[in-house]
Amino acid sequence: MDLRGTEQARRLTDTHDPVLRYCGEDVPAEWPFPKLLWLKEHEPALWERAAHIVEQMSWLTYRLTGTWTTPLNSAAAKWHYRSSAADGVPTGWPVSLLNAVDLKDAVDKLPETIVPMGGKAGELITHAAQELGLRPGISISMSGIDAHAGMVGMNVTAPGTLALITGTSTCQLAQSRKAVFDPGLWGPFEDAVIQGEWTLEAGQSSTGGTVRWLLDILGGKLQQGEDRYVAADAAAAAVAPGADGLTILDYWQGSRTPIKDPQACGTIWGLTSAHGVGHLLRAVYEATAYGNRRILDMLQGMNVPTNQILACGGGTRSKLWLQILADVAQLPIALTEVPDAVALGSAMCAAVGANAFPDLASAGTAMVHTGAVIEPDPTTRTVYDEGYELYCETYTQLAPLFQRVKAH
Repeated sequence: MDLRGTEQARRLTDTHDPVLRYCGEDVPAEWPFPKLLWLKEHEPALWERAAHIVEQMSWLTYRLTGTWTTPLNSAAAKWHYRSSAADGVPTGWPVSLLNAVDLKDAVDKLPETIVPMGGKAGELITHAAQELGLRPGISISMSGIDAHAGMVGMNVTAPGTLALITGTSTCQLAQSRKAVFDPGLWGPFEDAVIQGEWTLEAGQSSTGGTVRWLLDILGGKLQQGEDRYVAADAAAAAVAPGADGLTILDYWQGSRTPIKDPQACGTIWGLTSAHGVGHLLRAVYEATAYGNRRILDMLQGMNVPTNQILACGGGTRSKLWLQILADVAQLPIALTEVPDAVALGSAMCAAVGANAFPDLASAGTAMVHTGAVIEPDPTTRTVYDEGYELYCETYTQLAPLFQRVKAH
């Protein structure tokens, strides 16, 4: 969510380095290198003192093992790391990209050891074992980015299914056996989850976060003495699909994909005196579903098959939200028996690292089981097709104004 590096991201993108082909041809401001470039330029003394640059996963692994390692998953998906050479891009860290923006010195601060998901990162050292009350020498396995661990925890390890990881933001993830390129995509990321396959990623910056924002704004407008998310569902469910013409853009934190616009703003339009709290809530749910459909349309245009959606995360606690997502996409949405797929995916990585299973796909077959399935309601198709067209057209019309608003 930290967009301070927007200008630095633009400069990285403007290098047109060949490695950018593997991240949709641009560098998102949310990713590490824009933040590092911002840090170097705005906090030079801190930059010079820093000996190691790592994410929290690598820091925790270091505390457990005493060695600096990083997940191949994160390196490939967020740090432009390449595990094989192609298209004039060598293996390893993106040195030519960093040279172009005077950030080459970052490479010396990055871990040298790269470990795939489910790979062994080391063994539990004595000091950490004492702190945790465990025995030294326990195998420490590498997991990955939370959303990617959720993908594993729902056993989305082969093409054909979309992983929908809900929360404050939403990530959409799919697997492909070949590299697929599109400027609206994050990726393709080689070996990021499954060795020999490519991970395709898209996302929405603010989904559950927008719902929470609206509930905070509404305050006491909802029933008291009841979980406010339950009350929100009840208010939204009382409104017909389409929210009586109320349209919202869910760009409270900019737009990730397929429109990559950090300047995009949250928008509410079409309000009349006939609209109430329920309309606002339903329109937010529908906006997040329209954003998901836009990503599905992108994948379809890339000939990436999506026959089913598997969902996990906080958003799945709302049955209404899941139904709206299914209706707008006109695809079934399945849940797994273990709702916290991110934790399960991490446990599966540990199991593979401990040699309980030969690979993540085998672990998924044994440990992941499908639960409820939400089928789309075909009677809502017409109204949601119209709402989706309005959603897309609203961004097209307002995009120039977003630039002017953010200039102040």
